[in-house]
Amino acid sequence: MPGGWVGGPVLGQAEGSAGYVYQVDSVGRTRAQSEAMASRARDRIAGRSKTGAYTAAANSPAGTVVNDRMTDGAPGSPIAEGSYPNEVWTTSERFVVSVSLT
Repeated sequence: MPGGWVGGPVLGQAEGSAGYVYQVDSVGRTRAQSEAMASRARDRIAGRSKTGAYTAAANSPAGTVVNDRMTDGAPGSPIAEGSYPNEVWTTSERFVVSVSLT
């Protein structure tokens, strides 16, 4: 996905960091299903408890640590594809994962 960033020393050296952008598409037979699944995905990816801890653990690739996970703006408007009775709805949302090398 376009976007993201690289900071600190060159990624590949100690203290290097990067932000990677990715998109999650939530699909449902109705608009409400699509939006509900997008909300569940958002809560699992970027949701935090009252103490600030993430509600779902993220596995970091070997040699890296995930520093932050956040939405990259508001979810897109649901889009209908096809026609009744084969209509499906898609809601897309972008996220940024910030990682650094250990």
